[in-house]
Amino acid sequence: MRVIDGRELKSEIMRKCIHSLIAFVPAFAALDLSHTVLLLMGGILFYTCAESLRFLGFSLPVVSSLTAAVLRKKEQGRFALAPVTLGLGALLALLFFPPLPAAAAIYALAFGDSASLLIG
Repeated sequence: MRVIDGRELKSEIMRKCIHSLIAFVPAFAALDLSHTVLLLMGGILFYTCAESLRFLGFSLPVVSSLTAAVLRKKEQGRFALAPVTLGLGALLALLFFPPLPAAAAIYALAFGDSASLLIG
């Protein structure tokens, strides 16, 4: 079992808190599915552009500093793909499944990975 230091633990907790925000997607989708899909697509595109700029040495004030704060050691010096895959997972669940199974998939995505930090 790998032991993590205080900075890594703080970074992982912050990462999991951000990660679990995807749990709001089913509620937004219940209000307006098409706008939620557009919001997810826009978020994925915005993050991809911001991360590409960060990777090239440019910085967007909030996004780049937040990304840098939650990067894992193995992600440093690389494009951090996790937020893209998280957004795509939620997006694909909304597009391919009825509301209840999509919500279950998104909740599993939001909380399952976060629980793995605690459980192992």
